[in-house]
Amino acid sequence: MGTPGAPAVVIAAADEPMPRLLHALVEAAAQRRPWMARQMRGSVALRSTDVPASATVSFQRARIVVRSGASAGAWIVIEADSQTLAALGGGGGLPAMRAGGARLHGLQRHPLFALCLWRLMVHGSGRA
Repeated sequence: MGTPGAPAVVIAAADEPMPRLLHALVEAAAQRRPWMARQMRGSVALRSTDVPASATVSFQRARIVVRSGASAGAWIVIEADSQTLAALGGGGGLPAMRAGGARLHGLQRHPLFALCLWRLMVHGSGRA
C-alpha cells in the first residue's frame, strides 16, 4: 500500500534491468516526498555509455511513468558509464557524477525541474 497522496509510479518495460531499478528508486522517493513528486512535470533520461541500456522517467504530476529507452524529448539527459549510473541509484549524487565523468544535458533549459529532481531523488530522505 502506498503513501496517501503519492503519485502512481508505473513501469512500461518490466523486462529490462535499468527501468526496473529506476522504478524502484522513483517509487521509494515518491513515497518519501509525495507532495513534491505530485507537483513535478517533466522527464529525465539516463543513458549508459558503456552498455546498451537506457531509460526515461516521465513525471506527469499524478502519475510517473518509467520506460525503456532514452526519449528524444527528455528535458534532462544524464549520460555516464553503468558504474556511475549505479552509484547515482545508491545515493552517490553529485560526487559520483563528477568522479564518473557524467554528462548532463538540459540543465540550462530546465533548471527548476533539475533542482526538484535532485531534491526528490538525492535528498528525498527528508534531511534536505
